[in-house]
Amino acid sequence: MGGEMRRREVRHGSALVLVFAFLGLLAVLAVAFAHLMSVERDASATEVQRVQVAFACEAGVHYAVARLRATAREDLIPDPSRDWYYAPAADGTLPALAGCERPSFPLGETGYSGSLLLERGRRALFRIRVLDTSAQLDVGEGGAALDRRLESLAGILGLQSDVGSRVAAAGVVAMKEDLLRVLTREEYAALEPYVTVHGVTDPTAIRSAVDPVTVVERYEVHPRPWVCVNTAPVPVLAAVFEGTAASRGALVAGPIGRDQALALARAVVERRTERPFATRYDLERFLLGTGRQAAGLTDLQAAALAVATDPELRPAHLNDDLEHYRPFDVAHLAETPTALGLLASGIYEITSEADLFEGEEGPIARGAIDAVVRIARVDPFTTQAQFEAAIVGRSEVRSRPEPLFERAGLT
Repeated sequence: MGGEMRRREVRHGSALVLVFAFLGLLAVLAVAFAHLMSVERDASATEVQRVQVAFACEAGVHYAVARLRATAREDLIPDPSRDWYYAPAADGTLPALAGCERPSFPLGETGYSGSLLLERGRRALFRIRVLDTSAQLDVGEGGAALDRRLESLAGILGLQSDVGSRVAAAGVVAMKEDLLRVLTREEYAALEPYVTVHGVTDPTAIRSAVDPVTVVERYEVHPRPWVCVNTAPVPVLAAVFEGTAASRGALVAGPIGRDQALALARAVVERRTERPFATRYDLERFLLGTGRQAAGLTDLQAAALAVATDPELRPAHLNDDLEHYRPFDVAHLAETPTALGLLASGIYEITSEADLFEGEEGPIARGAIDAVVRIARVDPFTTQAQFEAAIVGRSEVRSRPEPLFERAGLT
């Protein structure tokens, strides 16, 4: 009988162990399930934040497009005093969007461009950077002249001087991110605001070339993008100016140095803050006068620069009996120039960055998106007649004839 009681106690003890083991397993499963639910809740909250930030970023892009369309209807000549213009830092470079003091379309003194009220008591603030693609160097242009300008731009930005040759080695650049094949991320981040692949070419630009048959120098059409003198930042303008040189017999204009190019670029930016350059003659008069003095250029250097920034063929300018005599034309330049234009390209690169807030705390999430939009089509033509002939049948097209001369007594 004692043995039977011991067997019953063993059976009861075994059942108790099984019960505790089962309860332990349930507890582990409960804890795991609770942890899983916590992870799922956090993941769901993170996804909600991501969607809200993405929504705010997209709202910023649409907001910028709407504002740019209104501006395009009002201004044929881009004015850097308008609120779409992304303000440079004191040294003329473009600051990073995050934490910049004055984004495009500034919302008071907040450092943002707009705000959105969202569900769950949250709000989003977005900041926008709008860059006119004609204010950048088009890396799709190619050629030795572009390599030299990119090297100049890299030097101005404190990067290695072989950037130009490395970009040339990258081959076809369909999007700016393709430059990461040959640039470090730090180099790309520094160069990105100043280059584009969406430049608009001027179909009337010319250059000099040697006929392979007659071995005689001739002029030929060479469409290429222009740089807008009214919107380009100091580093881009200086890269265009630096190295400009020309020679015509005994007349020699030595290359413009970097310090001269930077001084001239800053003078251009200071001048356009008063009023944008409205005509070619307005720009040329500045380069030959105030700009020449500010940069310490010789008369011949200023004359070479005037031709380089406006390389249209004007043989009459070589007649020294005329008041508007130029000692050089495009055939005398040391390299194919990058022309300066007065108009924006109509294509803009937009970066929209949003911060998500909840209560009075700092941002709980941040995101950014990039977009390229065409707001207007810009058609540069050499004459008003060519322009009017090309727009027959179009609606909502506005033209702005540019006078050939503004001096009294010249027509």
